[in-house]
Amino acid sequence: MQWRRMGLVLSPAVLLLVLLAGCRTQTVAPVQTAVSPATAAKSQYVELTYPQSDDQGHYIGLPEAGDVTVSGLIAALSPPTGVVVNGTTVEPYLVQGVTPFGTPAGYQTYGFDAPMSLTPTSLLSVALQALGVTAPATTFAPNTDSTYSRLLALAGLTPKAPESQYRLGNAYLTSREYNKAVDAYNRSVALQPQFAWGYDGLGQTYVLMHRPGDAVIYFKKAKKLHPKWANPSYRLAEVYNSQKRYDDAITEYRQALNVWPTHPGLHRGFAVALYNRGHYQEAWKHVQTAEKSGAKSPADFKKRLQAKLPKTASKEAGRNGGDKPSSRDEKRQDGVRRDGPHAEELNNKPQKRQDGVREPGPHAQGQRHKPSKGN
Repeated sequence: MQWRRMGLVLSPAVLLLVLLAGCRTQTVAPVQTAVSPATAAKSQYVELTYPQSDDQGHYIGLPEAGDVTVSGLIAALSPPTGVVVNGTTVEPYLVQGVTPFGTPAGYQTYGFDAPMSLTPTSLLSVALQALGVTAPATTFAPNTDSTYSRLLALAGLTPKAPESQYRLGNAYLTSREYNKAVDAYNRSVALQPQFAWGYDGLGQTYVLMHRPGDAVIYFKKAKKLHPKWANPSYRLAEVYNSQKRYDDAITEYRQALNVWPTHPGLHRGFAVALYNRGHYQEAWKHVQTAEKSGAKSPADFKKRLQAKLPKTASKEAGRNGGDKPSSRDEKRQDGVRRDGPHAEELNNKPQKRQDGVREPGPHAQGQRHKPSKGN
């Protein structure tokens, strides 16, 4: 197996510290003081979970161009301060239960979600920022056939590994082969019933199959198994938003933000739920927070929200450009999340609704995700 390892060079003394750190419950803090900034930044292992990548620098190409949320995993020796995806810097979050291809012992794994526009031919570059240094980027190119061949081969080599089936599920989800995705995710949880990521993948797929009741069941399972993971709560909130269950959505958004306060999609969706419960000023704050991170709210929703604000607040919003829709606002949203969630996904061109909610999809930009590998 070829691993995408980025220039890891450790002295014997540092290696000993890393191995000792791996025996502790909290492995990150001791390593941070022992690894130089340059070494910490260069020591990264990266995997995309949406669109799903292999371990040889390829990923499943998107069916069409659109605004999506690129999700993935990055393992590092030192807690990263940021992850740069195609020039967009996002804040990573600690995850458990999955690791990128080839990650050795002693590393911590972090998830990332980066909103952006992609085409079927876009290259994706991912670089870790740690201790003031940005690593050389790991670059992935779209090659659907090669990625499927590699993932199937790896699944054959590791038939009892739930991660292998989970990766296949992510690949099928990217390609919109939903029945195959369900089968792969089901195999992952059959191999390991405590594998929260497989249940999250099932939830994302059922959202896109327009089966929200089934999606809620599996998101709740993922949340119960992994309570410190923000994606299941985020994805639940998106489903509740689409069902106009705004009180339930607000509860889930608050729980997710307690875990992952910097997730742009969370703030965007939370604004919709708050608006529909009459909390207009709080909703506007979340719109602004989301847009600073690149997660744009629909222009018509922002206009309706501004109309509900007190006069002074509305004028301030106008001066900040809140009532000027960008060309990106006017685009229809598509592409696969999560958890997203892994969240923001192959929404099959969701239509805007008058309450500001879009039909949820794990990685769709307008409002979910999609829900994420990983992610």
